[in-house]
Amino acid sequence: MLIQTQKALDRLDWNTDIVGIDHEFDWRDTYGPIPSLVQLATQDRVVAIDLLVGLDLTSLRELLKNPNVTFVCHDASSELPLIQEVFDTIPYNLVDTQLASGFLGSTKVESFGSLVAEYCGITLDKSKQTSPWLNRPLSKAQLQYALNDAKYLPLLWTEIQKQFGSDERESWFQEELQLQKSGIQSKAKYLYTHMGVKNRGAFEPIHYSLLRELFDWREKFAKRVDRPRGWIVRDTVLVQLATLGDCQVGTFIRTLKNLDLHKRLNELRKVFIAWERRTDDVAQFLKLGGKSRERLVQDLRQARDLQGTEHNIYLDLIFRRKQAVELFEDFVTTGEFPAWFGTWRDTLVGEQFRSILSAYAEEVNAP
Repeated sequence: MLIQTQKALDRLDWNTDIVGIDHEFDWRDTYGPIPSLVQLATQDRVVAIDLLVGLDLTSLRELLKNPNVTFVCHDASSELPLIQEVFDTIPYNLVDTQLASGFLGSTKVESFGSLVAEYCGITLDKSKQTSPWLNRPLSKAQLQYALNDAKYLPLLWTEIQKQFGSDERESWFQEELQLQKSGIQSKAKYLYTHMGVKNRGAFEPIHYSLLRELFDWREKFAKRVDRPRGWIVRDTVLVQLATLGDCQVGTFIRTLKNLDLHKRLNELRKVFIAWERRTDDVAQFLKLGGKSRERLVQDLRQARDLQGTEHNIYLDLIFRRKQAVELFEDFVTTGEFPAWFGTWRDTLVGEQFRSILSAYAEEVNAP
């Protein structure tokens, strides 16, 4: 059922203790996704609510706050920002089927369709996933796809719950959910280092310093003009420009013209001129030599793989390569892990990670 009138929305009765929630959105030419529908499903009903017709969602906002109702989503990292944008709040109780699968032996990031097939024995048609969701009217196929994205969430969560039993992994899963709900995650400010590390052979601290400024400029500019980051300047081009960190402004401008960046020339010229050329405030991780950085990541991965395999947890859920910078930065400067590391990771790999990070920290701090 598609809800497009206030009267139809107000008639809905939500006397239930579990609700599946999902969104359809369009993200083609904007800085962020534009929500189109929110789908809600109980054990015996599923509806899609049109978000483009200006409905008053107060009743649903209150439902989200109800401590007696559990909301089930797939991929909370994507759903939570949408829920926050649409309802200006997040669910009091939330579970994530994708995250749960990571604590139950998945070896990859599981799609909703694959989990429904595995746990419920149902094959979903995903052909309408990238439909133009802002178009109206929606086709019957689009609406059916959207409804199915929420319809099986309560059943899927019921089946997944059976796999946890009394295992400590359920408490780890719940802790990770709370970290995500609290917005505690890897810091975006270190993404510039990840871009540069992939080109570690050509990079020096001065290059990372400029790359950070270029990265920050693009983020602010893309948000201001409401366009995708890659439409402004591609990652590979930012990295190429960062290698000009020790050149003169004339060379920088000529390179912009050679790269056909005339539309961004004035903006990027301002970034380069305003750049303070400081290297004392780049991440501590970058003070390690290129080979040492690679060995550090491999040592952390080896420790992760050993414990993750033993406990049957998706390895990237414990630690991903792009988190190495923040992990090392916080450990060197504070002696502690970042907030997103939580207690469950500390229990699982904390001892091994401290030993590894301490050894590489000595290399950075050596006179």
